[in-house]
Amino acid sequence: MKKTLLSLAFIVLSAITALAGTTTFAVATGAFWGVDEPSSSAGVQLPDTASFTQDGVKMSYARLTAGTPFRLWNLNGTLQWRTYKNSTLTFSTTTGVVTSITLEGTSDSYSATVGTVDGATWTGEAQSVTLTCTANSRITSVTVTTGEATGVSAPVISGTTPFDETSEVTITCATENASIYYTLDGTTPTNESTAYTAPFTISESCSVKAIAYAGTKASTVVQKDFVKNEGVTVATVAALNALADDTEFTFTAPVTALGQQGKYLYIQDATAGTLLYGTAGQTYTMGNVIPAGWTGKKVTYNGAPEITNMANMQAATSTVEVTPKEIKTTEAGLSNFSEYVLIKNAVVNATAKTLTTDDGSVAFYNRFTSSVTVPTDGGTYNVYAVVGYYNAVQVYPVKFEAVGTPEPPTVTEVATVAELNALDDNTNFKFTGSLIATGQQGKNLYAQDETAGTLLYGTIDQTYVLGNVIPAGWTGTKVTYAGAPEITNMADMAAASATVSVVPADLFPGSIGLDNFSIYGTIEEATIGSVIVSDTKTNYYAICDGDSILLYNRFSSTVTIPTEGKYNITGIVGYFNGAQFYPTNFEEVVEPETEITFDIDQSTYNAETDSYEEVANVTVTVTNMPEDAVAVVYSVQDREESGAPMVKEEEEWAELPADGKISLYSSSILTVVVKGANDEDLAGAEIEVKITHKATGIDDINVNSTKVYKTIENGQVIIVKGDVRYNTMGQSIK
Repeated sequence: MKKTLLSLAFIVLSAITALAGTTTFAVATGAFWGVDEPSSSAGVQLPDTASFTQDGVKMSYARLTAGTPFRLWNLNGTLQWRTYKNSTLTFSTTTGVVTSITLEGTSDSYSATVGTVDGATWTGEAQSVTLTCTANSRITSVTVTTGEATGVSAPVISGTTPFDETSEVTITCATENASIYYTLDGTTPTNESTAYTAPFTISESCSVKAIAYAGTKASTVVQKDFVKNEGVTVATVAALNALADDTEFTFTAPVTALGQQGKYLYIQDATAGTLLYGTAGQTYTMGNVIPAGWTGKKVTYNGAPEITNMANMQAATSTVEVTPKEIKTTEAGLSNFSEYVLIKNAVVNATAKTLTTDDGSVAFYNRFTSSVTVPTDGGTYNVYAVVGYYNAVQVYPVKFEAVGTPEPPTVTEVATVAELNALDDNTNFKFTGSLIATGQQGKNLYAQDETAGTLLYGTIDQTYVLGNVIPAGWTGTKVTYAGAPEITNMADMAAASATVSVVPADLFPGSIGLDNFSIYGTIEEATIGSVIVSDTKTNYYAICDGDSILLYNRFSSTVTIPTEGKYNITGIVGYFNGAQFYPTNFEEVVEPETEITFDIDQSTYNAETDSYEEVANVTVTVTNMPEDAVAVVYSVQDREESGAPMVKEEEEWAELPADGKISLYSSSILTVVVKGANDEDLAGAEIEVKITHKATGIDDINVNSTKVYKTIENGQVIIVKGDVRYNTMGQSIK
C-alpha cells in the first residue's frame, strides 16, 4: 500500500513539474523566421499572420488589416521584431496555464482582456492570452512562463461583435468543474447571477461579464462588449465622429454639403464636420442640404474620422448660405476637421503649398481642382477653405479673395551654396556666384561650389552635364523638402559658360549625410548588397566595413545598378528623410596580384681558370609561407656586363618545382616571387628565401644567400638582405 501511494505521489509530482516551465521565443533572429538576416538599417517583411509552437507553448500573431506589416529589422547591428499599433499577439498552452509573458525591447504599450499588464510584462492565469499592441514595438525576445493553476482561471467570452442580427455567446473556463456565472446589464456577476450552462444568443448591444467559481474560490471578472450594427442611429455629426470604428449607422438629421470632388464629400452641421469617402450616388455643391435617412459606416483613416459605405443618399432638398468660421492658421486641426473656415490676410505660396499669416503657417492642398485655381503671384488673400487632415492638418481652399495689390517679393542675394542652403524656407533669392553642375535627370539638377552642394528641382529651360559652369544671376526660392534643402521656382538660368573638371570627393557610407548633401563624390571598394522589400522592389546598398548607404537610381536613363560585386561608385549624395546615394558610374574593382620579389645576384668565380662558371644543382627553399600565398615562381636573366652566355633577355616566369631544384648560369640574376590573391593576403608577412648550390667541378664552393620580405603602410616594401659569402680558394668575399 505504501509503495502504491509513493508511486501515485511521484506521478502527481511529475505532472505538476511538467506543467511548470519557461519558453523563450528567439524572435530577433533570422533563423526563427526562416529568412536571411537583413543588413544594417534595413528589414525583411514577415507574413501578416503566423503561429509557432515551442515546448508546448503556442505563439501566434496577426497584423491590423491595412496596417504596417511585421518586420525583422536590423538597427545598427541589433535585430528587432517590429510590431505595429493594433496588431495582436496571442499565447496559449494545453498543459496548465500561462502565468507570465515578458516582451523584451523598447516598447511597453500593450493591453489584454484578462490578467494584468505592467509595462511589457503580463501576469495572470489563463490558457490563452491575447495582447494588443497599443503602440509600435521593437521586440528582441519573448519569454512565456507556464505552470499549474493555483486559483480559478478567468473565463473566456467568445462571440461575434459587431454583429448584424444576433450573436452567439460562448463562455469557457480552464479550471476543471468550475461553475460560470454572467450578467448582461453591466453589473458585476457573483455566484448568485445567471449560471452559464450552454451558449446563448443575444440580439441587442450589451456588455457580457462573467466570473468562475471552484468551491469558494472565485476567478477575476472578465468583460466583452457586443455591439449590434443595425439600429445605431445618430442625429449630429459630432456624435457620428464619436462612434466606434466599423460601426454601421443611420443618420437621422439633415446636414449641409461644403464641397465635393470625386469620391470626397465634406459635410457639416452645427456640431462638427466630417468626410464622406466613396460613391455617394448624388452630386452636391456648397450649401446643399442633404436629407436625413442615409446610412454608412464610421472608420478612422490617417488619424481623422471618415464615413464609408454610404447608401440611400438623396438629392438636396434646398440650398442655404454657409457662413465660414474665422480662424487663425494655428487653429486648424482635428477640433474643426471638415468645417468651413476663413483665414484672413494669408500670403499664398503656391510652390511650398503654405498659407502664412502673422500667426504662423498652415499647409494647403488643392482638393477641389475642378473649381479652384491657386494664385501663383505670392500675394495676400482671404482664403475660404475646408479643414482637412492626412496624418497632419492641411486645409482645402474653396475660394481665394485677393487683399489689395500684391507687393513684389523681397529678393536676397547670395554668393555661395552654403549661404543658399542656410536661407529661411520660402526665401526668394538671386544667386551671384559660380555654380557647377554635377548631374541632371528630369526635374532634378544637382550642383555644387567649393562650399556645399544643393538640389534645384523644377522645370529648367537648360540642359547641363558634369562640370558645366552655370552663370550667375539666376533666381529661385529656397525650401526644405524631406529634410534637405531644395531650390524651386528657378528663373533666368543661362546656358553653361564653360566646362571644368570636377574632382569627386572621398565618401564613406558611415559619414554620408546632410553635411555633404548633393556633393559629387566616390565611394571606393564598396560591396553591393540588397534587401528584398516586396515582390516588385529590391533595395540596393553600398557597403564598406559594415557601414551601408542606400543606392537610389536617380539617373536611371544612363545608369544600371549591379546586383553584386565590388565597385568604386561615383555619384551624388542625396537625402529623402535620410541619406541616400545616387550613382552616376560603377567602376568594378579588380583585385591585383601581389608579387614579392627577391633579386639574388649569384656570381660564381673560378680562380684557377679566371672565369665564371655555369651553376648547376641550385636549390631554392621558401620558408615561413603565409596561408594566403597562392604560388611561387622564378625567373633567370643574364647579367650583361659579365660576358657570360646570354640566358634570357626578358623575364620569363616558371613555377618553382616541388623539390625547389633549378639550373642557371653564373653571374645571372635569379628572381623568386611569392604571389598572393590580393594586397591584403600577404600584408605584414615575413617570408624567408634561401638559395644553395655547388658550382660544377669546384667542390668547395658553397654559396648561401638569404633575404627577408616585410610590408609596411601605404604599400611600401622593405627588403632586408642577409649576408652573401663566397668561399673560393681560401678567399672570402662579402
